[in-house]
Amino acid sequence: MNQSGLPTPPPGHTTSNTNPASSSSSTVAVQSSNDASLASIVTTITSTSNPFHLNQYLRNCASREVREALLSSILPGSQDPLNLLNARNNTLGMLYILSARLHTVASDKPLWNHVESFCRDFVPEHARLAPDRGQHIFAHVVGALKLAITPLSDLLVKYPPTLSHLTTIHPIFLMICASSPGSAASAIQLEALKKLVLVQLIHHGKTSHPPKYMHPNLMRSFKSSPYASFVNAYPLQRDQLRTIVENEQQLFLNERTLGLITQALDRAPRWAIKKLTTTYLTLHLSDIGRRVGIANENEVKSLILSMIESLEISAEISVDGTVSFSDLPVKFDKAEVDRMLEQAQQQDGLLMRLEKEMERNKEYLTKAVKSKEDAAWGPAMDEDGAFGDRPSGNWAEEMSFT
Repeated sequence: MNQSGLPTPPPGHTTSNTNPASSSSSTVAVQSSNDASLASIVTTITSTSNPFHLNQYLRNCASREVREALLSSILPGSQDPLNLLNARNNTLGMLYILSARLHTVASDKPLWNHVESFCRDFVPEHARLAPDRGQHIFAHVVGALKLAITPLSDLLVKYPPTLSHLTTIHPIFLMICASSPGSAASAIQLEALKKLVLVQLIHHGKTSHPPKYMHPNLMRSFKSSPYASFVNAYPLQRDQLRTIVENEQQLFLNERTLGLITQALDRAPRWAIKKLTTTYLTLHLSDIGRRVGIANENEVKSLILSMIESLEISAEISVDGTVSFSDLPVKFDKAEVDRMLEQAQQQDGLLMRLEKEMERNKEYLTKAVKSKEDAAWGPAMDEDGAFGDRPSGNWAEEMSFT
């Protein structure tokens, strides 16, 4: 036993080091769920120098249910493990314990000072090894709006490799910013909405449904912007997309969205091909090129081969240039199922916390009650919403951004 009351570190472990490139001469042994305990987990956190080994250990030290229960528990003698750790030396350990405590219903929630100190002092290179865990911290910070400005700034500035990088926490931030209730739509919300839509086009090839409480004036402002035209033409009408970018390049440059616009434009052929796989069983390379706006057949072939290799589509190309599409094989192992269940649980917890925060907002409740009485919000947005699978027709006119 050491002075903190924890078991003595096993042989081969070394003192904690914040350098992400530091190597370790020994790998961290993965414990079975029968051997793992919070005390042994904390000991490993404080004595392992290699962040990659530590992340692997924390992900696999027990089954998902047991691991989350252990990480969200308290040490013997009611000792909080977070009091034994600090974000500079134990970023991954704090990240795993904080996220488990925040999304496990029956756990004691961490004190705000633990969350605040983590946001201030964490090592970004270590935290990026477990991006799914960072979402819990981000959601908790956003849920405490009156206290969140400094920690939120720390997360958004420190977490990405550079300020030009988008990370897993940015779409959440953009959605919350764009959909925050108020008596009027703000310019900041409109800017957040523009960037959110572009990120969704890049990542999903379409936009998703916005919250029903998003301010209707915000939607009207967006509808009258070039961004709505870009969304309506995406991804199949590539010539029109290029025309929009050429005509509005100065606007996109001034609003600092040209980089996102360019990425979305570059991704358009891939999303267009994916759409074709839902309609056609076979197409010639020349037909595909004509539909996605690429004249060179060799370029089309290279793109399709790249998509096959990255498992974006399942297809075969015959000698005469005919492409036969098929459904991607569905393969799930236990680890993948556990990961998907964990992600679903995380998203559910995030939504619940945000809904509770909205329910505590008097201005939002007043607005919601008023909207029920006079249906003031109803005509402003299609029932299907503006984000999601859009129906046929003009998106901007129907107020539905796919």
